[in-house]
Amino acid sequence: MLRRFSTDRKFRSIKSVAICFGLFYALLLAAGMALFNDVDFGPGIGDLAPPINLSDHRDDAFSLNDLRGSTVIVTFLYSRCTDRCPLDLANIKRVVGELDNELPITVAVVTVDPDRDTVENLYPYTKNWPDNWHYISGDKSLLKRVWSDYGIVVQGETLPVPGGVSISAQSVDDDYRVFHTNRLFVISQSGNISAIMRDLWHVDELRFAIDGVLDGVQTYDRDNMFRAYEQLIQRCGELFADKPAVFLILIIMAMMPILVIPWLIMRATSFPISENDGGV
Repeated sequence: MLRRFSTDRKFRSIKSVAICFGLFYALLLAAGMALFNDVDFGPGIGDLAPPINLSDHRDDAFSLNDLRGSTVIVTFLYSRCTDRCPLDLANIKRVVGELDNELPITVAVVTVDPDRDTVENLYPYTKNWPDNWHYISGDKSLLKRVWSDYGIVVQGETLPVPGGVSISAQSVDDDYRVFHTNRLFVISQSGNISAIMRDLWHVDELRFAIDGVLDGVQTYDRDNMFRAYEQLIQRCGELFADKPAVFLILIIMAMMPILVIPWLIMRATSFPISENDGGV
């Protein structure tokens, strides 16, 4: 009977530990949902493309809604980029050149660097662009809304300066890099998202997506199975950039049970069996 009573005590203790940590994770989940409840991960396949109402490199008003009836490629980059952006632009030019006779295609490049991508600065970059290519820039607050609507995260690199002080790269006129989500959208004549290219997409993927528009197919989303994971990582990065203290606290809270639970279970299952423990 002593052993049975002691076993019951152990079971109740383990059960209490499990309940406590279940409540702990429920509170942690609620806190996370409160932080991310206003986050928009961007549109998906078949969704109506979010509006873009800004100006282009010619200083002409640009509205995505005015392009209904033609296929539109929307991507995000900046003119001083020296790594992935030029390759993406070259691939777009290649595919559009191949298919433009079959399907009228408009290209809209939305800047992620409005401080430097001004009409004056863009002229050498865009002077040979055809009329149906638009480099979109303008008011930064309006651009931020477009970035958010399309799920684009933009972060200027922090530059060190003498004396060990760091300043935001977007607050100086010197050269700097802009880190941003690499994403391309193919929008059908009806204004709906027909295809989404993510990260290191290949020219054949864009060609395949455009062919899908010709055939009326609107189901192409590369790496769709990893989309939720990508979005989680993306939003964690945003949270760390905006609220590093809150992010670190959440990480510590999430890791704490991994360290504490084994110790509590060992403690709960190691009650000594005493002759006075419940007595007969």
